[in-house]
Amino acid sequence: MSWVVTDEGSSTLRKLLVVLPDADEDVLSMLIEDVTRSVLTFCHIEELPAALEPLVRRLVIARNNKLGSEGVASESFSGISQGFTVDLDADTKRELYAFRVAQSPGA
Repeated sequence: MSWVVTDEGSSTLRKLLVVLPDADEDVLSMLIEDVTRSVLTFCHIEELPAALEPLVRRLVIARNNKLGSEGVASESFSGISQGFTVDLDADTKRELYAFRVAQSPGA
């Protein structure tokens, strides 16, 4: 399968930098590419529809916020506990499945 990651990534990067002004642009670019490829692969599509761009941004923000906490389910520091979700929420799954293309068994 060939992936098409269009120039929308630069638009996505600009929008993410508004929400995450202290984030590293190179890291965000890498996360955008990774998330986009994951979405394309999961949905069995080759080009990202504009309707999925907000979902990609949300997933990039979630991954960016988890950087440095990979593999941690929860942590506690000075009496403050923080838990991390490891699965996609129901709304995200619903959005992804709406764009998922059925694949034939031999494909």
